[in-house]
Amino acid sequence: HDSGANDKGFAQAIDFVYLPVDGAHGVNKGYAFVNFRTTDAACQFDTVFSGVPLRCFRSQKVAKVEKASVQGYKAHRKILRSKLAKNVEVGAVWFAQG
Repeated sequence: HDSGANDKGFAQAIDFVYLPVDGAHGVNKGYAFVNFRTTDAACQFDTVFSGVPLRCFRSQKVAKVEKASVQGYKAHRKILRSKLAKNVEVGAVWFAQG
């Protein structure tokens, strides 16, 4: 059962993903920040993924999509650089090329 963003055709719509990690336990914190190239793509992602069960994690939880207070690729990069400068453990990060 395909349920990832790539499998649903969102790979080209996303230019930034940040998955915060709990450094003490070595696991993700249960949420991620995803930046979309367009508002339409973000709305489509919300439609496809909101309420989807997270079965691959053996959990009863479902995906929840919310608008973040920080918007835009450049703004996300700026915040991430600030965290890195302060030696804050940031977790997994992906930037689109180009």
